[in-house]
Amino acid sequence: GFAVYALDWRGQGLSDRPLPDHDKGHVDDFATYAADFQLFLERVILPEAPRPLLALCHSMGAHIVLRHLAETGGGPFTAAVCISPMTALPRTALIRTLVMALSPFGLRDEAYMVATGPYSPRHRRFATNDVTSDERRYRFTDRWFEADPRLRLGGPTIGWLRQAFRSMDRLMAPGMLERISIPLVIMSAAADKVVDIASHTAAVARVRGATHCSIDGAKHEILMETDARRAQFWVAFDRVAASLG
Repeated sequence: GFAVYALDWRGQGLSDRPLPDHDKGHVDDFATYAADFQLFLERVILPEAPRPLLALCHSMGAHIVLRHLAETGGGPFTAAVCISPMTALPRTALIRTLVMALSPFGLRDEAYMVATGPYSPRHRRFATNDVTSDERRYRFTDRWFEADPRLRLGGPTIGWLRQAFRSMDRLMAPGMLERISIPLVIMSAAADKVVDIASHTAAVARVRGATHCSIDGAKHEILMETDARRAQFWVAFDRVAASLG
């Protein structure tokens, strides 16, 4: 019964890739993502979508939506559900130090971050993955990439990480999250190693009326998790959706 509008972020999916190396996850500034999202709202969502509007977003996308909500107060959304939002990264101090050491003054920002590189099927090992404990759903991604290699994405660039830290600093600055004025749910994966879930608790405490849900045993991609863990997510989602009328 929902009308669904989805966006592939610039540099991901079938959207344009900013560098000649298709596999590099790169952006010049997270303000570019924010501008793309605003354009998506103005050109697609606002003219076409039925109301009310519920934002459902994940990881980096959840970061961008949270930034939009903080900068606008909420409009045009009535509520938002953010899954594993990128509000902070594990080992932040170490990664920041590496970024500055590897690319002083941004001179190597278009290079892959250390220990990353182009997409390779050899690196797709379920036993060591950080996104899901459901092998069947993990293999969905392999089949998508085989069906359309344009979907593939390798590691982030040094510049992407530099801009990610700048944007997270902006989002988490005093007074920013407090501007959000719509019902907000933040979903944490208790076994997440991709984002720092401790930052979710701090973020929820700063948004009036926000709700925090944590799913035991879940890894970063909650919607790619086992049926039992996904079911916990849908209970929370349905509660929000039902409240919109």
